[in-house]
Amino acid sequence: MKTVTKRRESIFPTYLYQIDIEDYDKDLLKQIISDNIVTRTDPLTLSSHKMHEDPRIQEFKNFVLDTCKDAMENQGYFPQDLELSGMWGVEQTKHGYHRQHTHPNNWMCGVFYVDAFPGDSIVFHDPRLRANQIQPKTMQYNEYTTSIAKMEAVSGRMYIFPAWLEHSVEPVMHDNKRISISWNIRIPNDLGAGYGCTNG
Repeated sequence: MKTVTKRRESIFPTYLYQIDIEDYDKDLLKQIISDNIVTRTDPLTLSSHKMHEDPRIQEFKNFVLDTCKDAMENQGYFPQDLELSGMWGVEQTKHGYHRQHTHPNNWMCGVFYVDAFPGDSIVFHDPRLRANQIQPKTMQYNEYTTSIAKMEAVSGRMYIFPAWLEHSVEPVMHDNKRISISWNIRIPNDLGAGYGCTNG
């Protein structure tokens, strides 16, 4: 048989934005998180989910909203203002982790690493329920052959991703405190649909 054309395309991609920030007030963000801690536990401590209401974090909050709005428009959606439905700080010491989860009732979410160390990472899990029902033996792991994507957690790094995308955090294996800020984004006004025949 004669091969006429051969090409590979990717359909239904999942977005993940990575933003590296060099100039941020690490000490201030740590203090805000510490001041908003509701209950201190070990090895995982969470602040109030209303940390975005703290007036000291308004510059960071506005940066998050602007960055998420840019990501929305970059994907081809009509411009509109977005809202935070929650923002909270996380402190993790040795053996602290997050199990696999999503952020229900939200559209977009993100994390910013205030303080992270070598070996820290966030793990994203393949959202396609049937993708790994059966597959050949893997010769090389890539975006087509793996069911997880492990992304490095670095101080000053931000990740933005869909709230429905399952993710987890592996246990801290060092003796330092990993500190991060997470948030949820909701759509306050115009909703749509992805079928091309209606816009909501």
